[in-house]
Amino acid sequence: EVLKSILDNGISQTKSSGGSILLFDSLKRGLVIATSAGSWEIVARFSNALLESGIWYGIKDMEEAVLFTDVEQHPLFERVSQHYSSRQCLSREAGSVEILLQPIRSGTEVLGLLNVFRERAPGLFVDADLELLTILAAQSGALIKSRQLFAELEDGSFNVLCSLASWVDNRSLYTQGHMKKVAELSEQLASAISLSEAEMKAIKQGAMVHDIGMIGVSDSILNKPGELSPQEWDIVKIHPVIGDEIISPLGFMSEARSIVKHHHERLDSSGYPDALSGKQITSGLMVVSLCDSYDTMTSPRSWRPALSREDAIAKLREAKGAKFDPEITDTFINMMSERK
Repeated sequence: EVLKSILDNGISQTKSSGGSILLFDSLKRGLVIATSAGSWEIVARFSNALLESGIWYGIKDMEEAVLFTDVEQHPLFERVSQHYSSRQCLSREAGSVEILLQPIRSGTEVLGLLNVFRERAPGLFVDADLELLTILAAQSGALIKSRQLFAELEDGSFNVLCSLASWVDNRSLYTQGHMKKVAELSEQLASAISLSEAEMKAIKQGAMVHDIGMIGVSDSILNKPGELSPQEWDIVKIHPVIGDEIISPLGFMSEARSIVKHHHERLDSSGYPDALSGKQITSGLMVVSLCDSYDTMTSPRSWRPALSREDAIAKLREAKGAKFDPEITDTFINMMSERK
């Protein structure tokens, strides 16, 4: 949204017909359109021409603005490099078409390109337009780099959580790999019911660490060679609250917190810790809850052997509508039935 605002400001202040912000993809192999305005045909042709002609290879080392124009006497020729021969970027029908391209930089690194273009405009780009575009490109660079650094911090923090979650799983022979398996199943089920990208992200984050609160449960309980007593079950039931407290300082995990705290809730309010019911349980939460239950049932415990796939599915069918959402349960059962 901020990049869109920057672009809109650049277009209006330079009285341009449109423009776009192009950013390198994550592998630095090409450019993607982050935002655009004006004639989509011009933006698309320009972007494709950059890629097809190999111009983008030189973008990484771009030091100054570039001008694409059919105007032989342009006022900015002396100030910027120009690719006058690259007419494939320009509209064949429009006269006096010009594209002013400014590298978006952070230090010595080129992150992408900010461009504006004009078609049949009464005037051409001048020094003031170039100076404004330079300022806007610098603002874009600072914004993008800040977001990249923040994303790296998020990834690092999440990796630490996943390492801790893996250690928690490995404290018992009965739970090794449990959170990872639940996360994989949850992603597949979320995709099958067409949840949004944001919901998918929350599900992945939440499922990967949903039992991290087990760190507060003693080894003697986790590895007890028999069924737990009511008092011991009460201790185990605190783990969602402990997990929620562990991740609460991490703002980027805000959407995943509900999954960590409420993955043992059930539609009929028989779950814990808050006895949620009905619509209080979101689709994302239901996905993880369902996959967690299935993996737990099909994994051995000290007091019982693992259930077969068929027996576990039969138990899910019995709980459908009462504890688990019927449609999501049916989708999960169909998904598991298709596996060999």
